[in-house]
Parts: sequence; structure tokens; C-alpha cells
Amino acid sequence: MPIKYTARDLIRELAKVTIFSLAKIVPKQKNLWVFGAWKGGKYSDNSKYLFEYVSRNHPEIDVLWVTNNKLAHALVKQSGGKVAYFGSLRATWACMRAGVAITCVDAAHDLPSYTISAKTRRVQLWHGLGPKAYHLAKMSQRDLEAVGQMDIVSKIINKLVLLYAYLLTWRWYNGINWLPYNLMPSQDLVVTTSALGQQKMTQVFGGLAKQIEILGYPRHDHLMSGGHKQSGKSKRIKVLYAPTHRTESQGTGIKQVEELSEALKKYPQIELLVKLHDLAKDKVENVQLLSEGDIAQDICTLLPQIDVLITDYSSIYTDFLLLDRPIVFTPFDLADYRDNDQGFFMDYDTVTPGPKAKSWEEAIQLAATSEEWSKKYEGERKRTLALFHEVRDGKSSERIVKRIKSIS
Repeated sequence: MPIKYTARDLIRELAKVTIFSLAKIVPKQKNLWVFGAWKGGKYSDNSKYLFEYVSRNHPEIDVLWVTNNKLAHALVKQSGGKVAYFGSLRATWACMRAGVAITCVDAAHDLPSYTISAKTRRVQLWHGLGPKAYHLAKMSQRDLEAVGQMDIVSKIINKLVLLYAYLLTWRWYNGINWLPYNLMPSQDLVVTTSALGQQKMTQVFGGLAKQIEILGYPRHDHLMSGGHKQSGKSKRIKVLYAPTHRTESQGTGIKQVEELSEALKKYPQIELLVKLHDLAKDKVENVQLLSEGDIAQDICTLLPQIDVLITDYSSIYTDFLLLDRPIVFTPFDLADYRDNDQGFFMDYDTVTPGPKAKSWEEAIQLAATSEEWSKKYEGERKRTLALFHEVRDGKSSERIVKRIKSIS
């Protein structure tokens, strides 16, 4: 989509450039850490679990969660944490003074990057490790092409902001969405879970990552904490279907939805939960849709209750491996996803330890009979687990905090 700006955008962006320039001269406090996740839209993922760990165990560190989402704001307050909205005086001042900025998805947008200077240590926890590829150069090129499609008014506004930025910093910027704080900033520390993860993060960040270290994910401490019970052998089988994100929302929704509905009628013992935002509840019987207003904010809290996971290419299955429970894969559009969407940076079949269903009827039948075949894939699950997770001691948050202190 072409980028289009108005006079109001001009005023807003001029203010951001000013703040970005001032942030460079504001003294930093090494024990002030700001956290964000999912472009400010969620209280979840590795950022959340590290935030809560630091809040509980390190009173010497002042932590603040920054969000642009009302539900996320409320969830942080309910947990007893400190929180502020994007654009508020509290969030802006804290980010300008922060010694450490911690993100887990988009380093340029999880926090208001125009408030964070290069003097603040940036830590990228990331949000998952799976076989999907990540084409940073391709994504950047697509955004730059969108900028090139601006109308004449937007181009004039663009030039005015760039000129103002040049007068303040004596640098020309031709970045995505005009400005330097919208570019992918360099990362002082990128956290991953294995040597394979180091390869993947090198693909994602390239020379922007100063250090890529195997420290483990904070959210895995929760999964490794023990005491997690399944739904019970004599009860209904709780199944989660969590497909991957499609580029530019291609292929949204559940494919062959009528077939899924019919399959669920044959297996009434299946309780299916779907982590998908654009599926209407009334389209499929016996389906619980996890919407933005519930546990979908942080799917990790749900995983311990799940008996069987169904997914296509999502890295959620590598988290689920920590629980050693059956996984059914549904690569219905494997060739199309590989060739026309995000694709893979490793062979899909060799790192997916579970049966590959060719239809929804087969997928639901496999979920219903998982006790019969689960042990068959036990060895593959363990080998894949070792490939993706080299540290599994439940002390990832502790390691990360020590490492951040050493660089800050």
C-alpha cells in the first residue's frame, strides 16, 4: 500500500524528530529498563516474562512496560507492574532516559523508537524459532517501494521532515517511512536458544546484531517450571490449532472450513481452540475462537493445558516440544507457502516431528487418536527439541539479566 501523509502527520513527525535528537543528549540511567512487545499491541511473549521476572527479583532495576493497547495496559496493571502509553509524557521521558530497551518482535516499533537513542542498550529477545525464512532485505525493499508511490503532497512533507532531520543531526535519511527511528536499529544483544537460532538471527539482523547469544527464552522458564497438567485422559481432548501468519494477510482464515466442520462432528470428543482472528465463530461448530480480548494476548499461558497441537508452519510447535506432547502438522499449501510466501530456511520435513495430514478429516482423526501414535514420534520430538533448544534449565531470565547488566 502506498504511504500517504497529511499536514497533521508533518507536525507529528517534526515533533518525533525533535525528541529523537534530544534523546541523544539526555543522560541515561543504567537501572531504568523499558519493555515492549508486538508493536505495542500486546502484553505477552518473552518481553512479558522477563519484565515480570525483573519486577519480582531485581528491586534495584526500575522497569516500565510501554504499550498502545488498552487491554495490555490493564493486564500490566493487574499484575502489579508499571505501565505507560505510547506518546505519554511518562513513557517518552522514561524511554529517553532508559539504560536498556527490551523488545521481542519489531525492534523499531515494539517501543516508540523516536524516544530511544543509540546510547541506550537495545536487547532483542525475539519471539520464536522455527523453519520459516525471514527476508529482511525483501521486506525493506517492499516498504521503500511504497514510499516511492507517495502522492505529491506526501513527497513534499517527506522532504520537509528529512530537511529538518538533517538540520538537527547533519545526516540525510532515506529510510522506511522517512525517518531513522523507523529503520531497523542495531541491537546490542540478540537472544536465542541454540546454534541453529544463531544462524537464523544472523539471517534476520545481519550486521545489525552486535552479539547473538544462546541464553534461552524467558517464556520457556514458564513452560519448564513443571506442574503443567493436560486436560485429562478421560475428558475431552483439548486441541489447539495455531497456523502461521501469512505475508500481507494472504490466505487468511481456515482453508476447507466446511471439511473441518464435518470432521469435528465425527469426533465429538475433540475440543478445538483456534488462534485465528479472522474466523467467525458461527462458521464452525465446536470451535472456540481465541480473540484479541482473551488468552490470545499470551498464548504461552494456554499451551500447558493443550493435549494436541495442530499447526502448519508456525514456530509455536517448537515451544510445544518442551512439553513433549503430540503435534499434527497441516501443510496443506506447502508448495505455495515455500515458493510464494515466506518460505523456509531449512528443510521442513526434517524438523517437524509429527504426522503430516493431507486434509482436515485426517488432522482431526489424528488428534482424536494421538495416544495411539504419539510414542512413534517420541524420538523425533527429542531430536528436534535438542536442535532448537540447547538450554532447558528454566533459568533463561536469570542468565539474560546478568548478561544485560554486563553490557549496560
